[in-house]
Amino acid sequence: MELLHTILWRYYEKAGSLSKDQIGRILLTVDDLEMKIFKSNSVIKMRLFELIVHSMNLELKKSGYDGAITADHTSLLELLEHFMFSKEEEEEGSEDWSDLSCVKKWSSKLVQEILLFFNLLGVWDGKSDMELYRISLRVLLGCLHHHSYEYVSTAASKLHTLLDHPYFESYYTASYVLGALHFVIAPTLEDEVNQLHILLVPLVHTALTRWGTILGLDQSALDQLPSDEHSPDFMDDFLMFIDSHEWENFISNQVYPAVAKFSKENNDTAVAATARELLKIQELLEDDIILMNQARVERLEGYEKDITAQYRKRHEFEVNRHILDTNGRHNKHHAIIKEWKERKKFMTSDRGVWGGDGNKTPVYWKRDTHENYSRMRIRLCPNNEFNPHNDAKFYDEYDVIREENTVNLLGVSEEARIRADKETQESWEVVMNSNIPDVTDEEQLIFFEDCHLVTLLNIIPGTLKVTPTHIYFYEHEKDETHHKLSHNNLVWKIKDIREIHLRRYNLRYSAIEFFLTDQTNHFINLSKYHRNKVYSKIMSLRPVNLVHGITRTPEEMVASSNITKKWMERRISNFEYLMNLNTIAGRTYNDLSQYPVFPWVLNDYTSDSIDFENPLCNCFRDLSKPIGAQVPERAEHADIKYHSLPQDGLDPPFHWGTHYSNPGAVLYFLVRVEPYTSLHIDLHGRFDHPDRHFYNVGQSYNSSTRGQGDCKELIPEFFYLPEFLVNSNGFDFGNRHDGKPVGDVILPNWAKSPEDFIVKHRAALESEYVSNHINEWIDLIFGYKQRGQAAIEALNVYHYTSYEGMVDLDNEKDPKKRRALEAQISNFGQTPRQIFKEPHPKRMNLSEALSLKGTNLNHILRAAALRANAIQMGTTDNPLIFVGVSAGTPNLVIERGVMDNLVTISKNGVYGIHNWLARWTGSHPFYCEKDTQLEEGIRSVSGPFTPGARTPCNLVRLSSDGRVIFTAGLWDNSIRTGRVNQHEIIPLGVLYQHKNVVSCMELDGKFLATGGRDTTVVIWKLERRGGECTGLKPHPSAILYGHNSEVTCVALSQELDVVVSGSTEGIVLIHTLKLGTYIRTLVPHTPADPDSDHFTVSFVGIASNGNLVITGKLPSNKGGHHSVIYLFTINGKLIKRAKLEDETSAMFLEGDRVVLGGTTGSLEIRDTDYINIKHKLRLKTGVVAIAKDPRNQHLFVTTTDGKLLILTPTAKPFSKGKK
Repeated sequence: MELLHTILWRYYEKAGSLSKDQIGRILLTVDDLEMKIFKSNSVIKMRLFELIVHSMNLELKKSGYDGAITADHTSLLELLEHFMFSKEEEEEGSEDWSDLSCVKKWSSKLVQEILLFFNLLGVWDGKSDMELYRISLRVLLGCLHHHSYEYVSTAASKLHTLLDHPYFESYYTASYVLGALHFVIAPTLEDEVNQLHILLVPLVHTALTRWGTILGLDQSALDQLPSDEHSPDFMDDFLMFIDSHEWENFISNQVYPAVAKFSKENNDTAVAATARELLKIQELLEDDIILMNQARVERLEGYEKDITAQYRKRHEFEVNRHILDTNGRHNKHHAIIKEWKERKKFMTSDRGVWGGDGNKTPVYWKRDTHENYSRMRIRLCPNNEFNPHNDAKFYDEYDVIREENTVNLLGVSEEARIRADKETQESWEVVMNSNIPDVTDEEQLIFFEDCHLVTLLNIIPGTLKVTPTHIYFYEHEKDETHHKLSHNNLVWKIKDIREIHLRRYNLRYSAIEFFLTDQTNHFINLSKYHRNKVYSKIMSLRPVNLVHGITRTPEEMVASSNITKKWMERRISNFEYLMNLNTIAGRTYNDLSQYPVFPWVLNDYTSDSIDFENPLCNCFRDLSKPIGAQVPERAEHADIKYHSLPQDGLDPPFHWGTHYSNPGAVLYFLVRVEPYTSLHIDLHGRFDHPDRHFYNVGQSYNSSTRGQGDCKELIPEFFYLPEFLVNSNGFDFGNRHDGKPVGDVILPNWAKSPEDFIVKHRAALESEYVSNHINEWIDLIFGYKQRGQAAIEALNVYHYTSYEGMVDLDNEKDPKKRRALEAQISNFGQTPRQIFKEPHPKRMNLSEALSLKGTNLNHILRAAALRANAIQMGTTDNPLIFVGVSAGTPNLVIERGVMDNLVTISKNGVYGIHNWLARWTGSHPFYCEKDTQLEEGIRSVSGPFTPGARTPCNLVRLSSDGRVIFTAGLWDNSIRTGRVNQHEIIPLGVLYQHKNVVSCMELDGKFLATGGRDTTVVIWKLERRGGECTGLKPHPSAILYGHNSEVTCVALSQELDVVVSGSTEGIVLIHTLKLGTYIRTLVPHTPADPDSDHFTVSFVGIASNGNLVITGKLPSNKGGHHSVIYLFTINGKLIKRAKLEDETSAMFLEGDRVVLGGTTGSLEIRDTDYINIKHKLRLKTGVVAIAKDPRNQHLFVTTTDGKLLILTPTAKPFSKGKK
């Protein structure tokens, strides 16, 4: 209170006045402070008024009062009156009619200061105005009511002075004074202790003497009034007088009503007026407070902008820097640990230095997430955290089962997730490949937002940060107390983004999916309010490798990609087209409820043989009908069911209560392959009943077409992954009702093995019948029959919660119901986004497609017949070991007649650069102008090759753009690069890594692999500038170990991320390309083979379907050697072995065709499904090297007599197979 008083008085001293407005503001402030300081506001105001009046008295004494009443004095007194005579809330409504009943709250200090104030203002001297007399009278009468001797004696003496003033000579004023005096005296008449009436009786006597007539007393009553105040009996006589019945009547009937009227007209009116003024002051104060708050907000904003914002910005920068630094150090530490573990695993593997002790640890496998260009995940990788799930066996007695027998929600419950810190090859690849660089100070942070990284195994919360060059994902810390960090921190270069798609997650439009150039993809779920913003920010950075522009709807994506036209013209396969449609429609491997969906294409799973190309073959399902409507009886039942359901009910009617694609169906098919085995257990709590497992392909088809509550379609693995049909990990799924264990899947009779089933099933998908009718199935799943009346007529309506736009989970306020909906969506499945609103066009027939240029149907390796054209380029002593074309833009170059460079290199290193023009005319299929300097033999590539090369055709390679040539097999163990110009090869650089002669090399994409006599394989990255190859990076990206003898051949696939190498000891090793991680060893020959110890691997190749073609040679009984060809899956399964007529001297593999050349002149074209011969030629001399022109129109073969044979089709080629 002293503080408030000081503020107020400082203002008074400065301004020279103290208005009612200022004091009122202070009083209103006190009202606001009451609840904050836990004191009554009356107590606070009492103390405040004491200080104010005291200060005013000091000011009056100091200045010397001149008798003038100022506005400050009046304001103070009016506020004092309002405070002193305002009743407390608990006093309102009491039966006491007197307005003087509130004096009990007065303090003696306040009374003393007020009486002094009145004295200084000259009230007792008769110098004040009427208003001050009224207020002073009211205060003095209030003092009488205090029943304190000190108060009463002081007030009585002052009243004697005031009664002489003319102000009191009115009926109502006199009545008011007399009534107040009587009100005080009456209670004390019978009180022998309280003798205050002795002080007040003289006042009453004086008042009656002076105002008797004014008050209306009869003369007789006045005559009875004792007159001598000094008489000994005066007090008793007077008390007897006022105790009479007549006096009581007078007081009650005349005085008290006048008192009430006086109080109402004077005192109450004055207090009410002051109250109204205070109310106005309060309103003004509130307005001022609003303005003050606004000004304060503006000042705070200014402060925020000038000071706090800068601090926060710096603080955020430092926090982020600390987090990034911590993450960087953690990731480096984790990478080192992982690298040591990988090295330890290799050292103890069968090819490591500690792996020969005979105690081999069983190797278990799981599916790798790497995809090829057709989005096939065909690779398996070692499962270092293998769990046999022995505790998940199915029991007949349910009470024996663990408590986890309830169904857990996929992607929601913690139990349904594999720990994120498990050592998987995928997470290892991310860490080691990117090394998680920190966001540098030079990188401007464009956007960051909390998100979730969605994988099959986990849903990882974190933060997504976007800079102009990178996208970062940082996992949130799991344990804030111990600051536990995870290694699930990822980084992607903006330039590596190949595709970016808007995705749904649980039917919310909240996710995006990145597809990168390294054939990986990542699914990020954000809030639906930030998803498009992130998409726009990334697209604004213009990733250089982006396939699609800013297209957000599936329709726009299909139109911009021109994918339908490519499929119609048979430039892509049915599988590739369906996978593209799945991707565009939001289907992803990362979400089981949106897994890619493929059709059942066959209905015959019992015949011993099947001919897909036979027009009379009735082996295909009806692709125009849903899988559940293949049987008329079931179709009729679905139609009846739909029309029997309420048509206008809350839930729309449907034909099928289960979906054709859902997590349960995906895990049903993939239960034999990890991580789907673990996910199956997470879904069911244990292995499902043995009779409900995927056991027989034919039975599953019958269940989908005839069973109740089952209408599932297929998954893409049915067309490329034989491993999902085999229980290679040995899981115990239990025994069926017939006592047979659930092991490998029972295949149709027409399939001799899982690999044979996949090949034939894929052939069925690519058959003419399916090609002509698959558009009808597309109408059901992605097209106009997905919704509306067309869907009803096609019996193709599913539960409404599976459709896009039918459920908005964010609007569901009930948490339980929202969780139930999420569970249903997650487990029931989701219908793909609708792509086509009109009937899908049909595919061209084969004859129409053959007339088009540039399709794989016109590929040289699919020609019906070949014609050889010979050009003498070398000699018998110096044949060509390499031929390649440095090509420009396909077709456009041909039409303009621009020459390409045909580069040849001989055994002695002599090169020629010839003019080459590919044509497609009957009489002149090509034009080749021989290099005039070739005959001189003076130009060579960095010296002669080392003698004794086993496969000289593997010593030279040309970059894909034809700009740079790479050579090996030199005496100094080097790898040399040269730039191909119009007339010469200009040396670029020399690289050393091998400790012995480099014996082979292979090139694919942006990687070069070299194998040497030092038993190592070295991986190099190509260096590019402006999109053109300029050589090799100076340091290798990986060095691969495991061979014990000379590496004779190497093959690599950037698409599949594998390196395959063979050696003279007769084994083939498989490593990953980017990281160089050892995967497995293939031993083509077996100990039972004769002379197996002398087997040498000659060539290896990787087909587009992932199969490995391996050729090698064994000693022949007749002397010399004979060759053997082997076909393996990329996952190590031997498919076929065949003996070759000729010793293989050259091999060329592309797509699904492999060309083999022999030392005696055999030339064979075989498929890579069964290594069956598709075309065979017999040349006059042995083959040295095989190559193909970039436009797939010519096959180059060099022979031991120095000739270059250019093979061209003799007639229009034909295609039969996958395209």
